Amino acid sequence: MPLPDSSIEWPPPAYAPALSRMCDYDAWWAGDPDRLGKRYTTRSGNPVPDNRPSQYRGGLVGTMSRWFWGRPIPQGEKRTGIHMPLPADIATASADLLFAEPPRYVFEKPETREAWEKLDDQMQLTSRLHEAAEVCAPFGGVYLRTTFDKALWDHPILSAVHADNALPEFKWGRLVAVTFVRELGRDGSKVTRYLERYELAGAPSNRTWWNFNAVYVGTVDKLGKPIDLNAFDDTRGLPQAIDLDMPVPPVSYIPNMLPSREDRGSDIGRSDFEGAMGLFDALDDTASSLMRDIRLGKSRAFIPAAFLQSLGRGNGASWDPDNELYSQLDIPPTSEAARITIEQFKIRVDEHVQTMTQWARAGVETAGYSASTFGLERSGADPTATEVNDRKSRSGRTRRKKTGYWGEGMRESAAAVLWTAKAHFGVNVDPTDLARIEWPEFADPDPLTDAQTLQALRAAGLISRFLGVKAQHGDWDDDEIQEEVDRIEAEDQLPNPDEFGPGFGASDEPAGEPEAA
Repeated sequence: MPLPDSSIEWPPPAYAPALSRMCDYDAWWAGDPDRLGKRYTTRSGNPVPDNRPSQYRGGLVGTMSRWFWGRPIPQGEKRTGIHMPLPADIATASADLLFAEPPRYVFEKPETREAWEKLDDQMQLTSRLHEAAEVCAPFGGVYLRTTFDKALWDHPILSAVHADNALPEFKWGRLVAVTFVRELGRDGSKVTRYLERYELAGAPSNRTWWNFNAVYVGTVDKLGKPIDLNAFDDTRGLPQAIDLDMPVPPVSYIPNMLPSREDRGSDIGRSDFEGAMGLFDALDDTASSLMRDIRLGKSRAFIPAAFLQSLGRGNGASWDPDNELYSQLDIPPTSEAARITIEQFKIRVDEHVQTMTQWARAGVETAGYSASTFGLERSGADPTATEVNDRKSRSGRTRRKKTGYWGEGMRESAAAVLWTAKAHFGVNVDPTDLARIEWPEFADPDPLTDAQTLQALRAAGLISRFLGVKAQHGDWDDDEIQEEVDRIEAEDQLPNPDEFGPGFGASDEPAGEPEAA
């Protein structure tokens, strides 16, 4: 169906719970303490007073106020909370596990392979996918949108659209329509929004996608009425409705993981932060407690009033700790006032660090990753080999689950790119030549273990030197690997000075007859 022609409630009630959760995820991902504090003392856009009785109540407001970031700030004090950027690290780690070594798009037809290599460079595909993956982890999903702008570029454009800017519609688990929302500006209570909708239409034998565009001027909670698209530079020249004549989806939705525990039955993906935000809050609470210890534990000097130097009438007095001589003071030697007292409070560093490590480890494991991926190995007794492998394999299992969702979305977006390249730029490709996605092997390497394994295989004669070099440099091609093997073998043929005694390097010519005396 096309975009609405009259004002409606905004956001639409059906999407409000999901968008509210994404606002929480966004605050944790951004990691701004002021933003977190505002989010947990504000619900549904209505500010909640800092000092309030809600912390003794149940329900959503009561729960939020019992969190560290939802606690009221005492009168006369400022917010001094410290945020540990673990949520942002989790999002980055998710993207790195998927695209630090990018997968390969494999096509059957040579002309498609040749065209795709050029399109890959033009669209900066690896960067776009890495960006999309980092956004996907906190928001539970991401959209890959294929479009074009002949006035600026001579190739298709692939972009990542954040899930908190989209209103999707699914049927039988497949995306059949989506409306992207972007704010063009705010002026007081007036909000201007641009809505871009993609919708599947037609029977399976005659399927096509439509695109609708509209600009609305409304308020925070009302969409408002549509106005002329040409009123804004960003939307000037766009059609209100157009048949894209495109049988493949111009937009692909990639869920981070499924199902969502917070919204069972929904096709919207599960965030890596789901179930872990309480742990993130506890981590920040502990870090802020350590910072409080540091602030209160600073060494302080208590100075007798007689030691202070007057700064003049009405200007108070001060003490210079670098003074070596003081004016004669009329203070009895046995008086308490004759001493400068230094007070140093205890700073509980070890206790705080151990607690923070526990919260951080629990947070990353709840998100589905190995603690070792974040350098959070357990202390204490040495783990067994089985325990070590199990800890490292958690990240590997999560990656394999995610590649299943990503592979399907990448195949769809590749088909859309090829279709756009052929239809609008005359590129010689076959859009029905669907890509096969080949993912590199997951590795959570331990260099020492890898070296010992290769040494044992070489000693047993079970691996060639060529394969040994390839194992260490998986991104090298065969020519580079062979060059490295040749260099190693050339070094092996050089004489080793340690194997020779004194006189090594002297002439090998036989000595002549001794001269007569």
